[in-house]
Amino acid sequence: MKKTFLSSFALVLAALSLQAQVAEPVRNAAERPSFSPVKVEQAASVAMPKRVRANVSGELKAAFSVQGASSQTAVWSDNFDQGASSWALTNDPSGYVKWSLKSKGFNTVDAADVQSLYVEGPYQIFRRAVAYATSAGVSVPSNGAFHAYVKYSEAMNDYAVLTLSVSTDDFATSTDLWNSTMESGHAGNIWHQVEADLSAFAGKSVKFRFTYGPGTADEFKTGGYMADYAIDGLEVTGVASIDGVNVATGEVVKFADLSQGAPV
Repeated sequence: MKKTFLSSFALVLAALSLQAQVAEPVRNAAERPSFSPVKVEQAASVAMPKRVRANVSGELKAAFSVQGASSQTAVWSDNFDQGASSWALTNDPSGYVKWSLKSKGFNTVDAADVQSLYVEGPYQIFRRAVAYATSAGVSVPSNGAFHAYVKYSEAMNDYAVLTLSVSTDDFATSTDLWNSTMESGHAGNIWHQVEADLSAFAGKSVKFRFTYGPGTADEFKTGGYMADYAIDGLEVTGVASIDGVNVATGEVVKFADLSQGAPV
């Protein structure tokens, strides 16, 4: 009788020992058990969990940025209502093509507008000329973009073309961003919205330049005449940061790496 009892007790101990060594099957990586190390200085009894389930209701925290019309923030702007003192206005030496400030109807876009930067050429073909308007330095943010409005008639591109360019070295070299021939299908003298990507200049100080120059029919590239242009509503924007994003269960979140340089 005593021998039978001891044998049964030994079997129970063996079963308990085997259960302590073998965990239940793990269905996926998220359900794998997680144990904290325990330093045992004296005899102790430690209860180990058999299974730890992933907490799917926790928070996902990260620094996000979103590019879109509602998330852009202006880092520089100019509407010429306070003048054009920060611009270098270069008229042609003969005075045929001149920059000035005039009210040209931009209040249809911005009700509070007072005046616009304006340039016009003479009506005589033999007085064709070139003129420049160059901004002060502007620091370009990541994912930067240039925005502006230019009023002109597409029918005048034969006589003069307005070009927007950008430079990092005071126009020793430059890159064209836009010109008036890139718009088509609009009748009359109207405001055109100008958009240009500045991501290639992120982190750099640049200057912008509007050039009143030769029309498409000028084979000798002498200069422009007849056409006139009004410029207003200038902005350089970057991407605004946001604090959080609501994501539904099962929704795919796509991330874009905006980091620059390499870790040392």
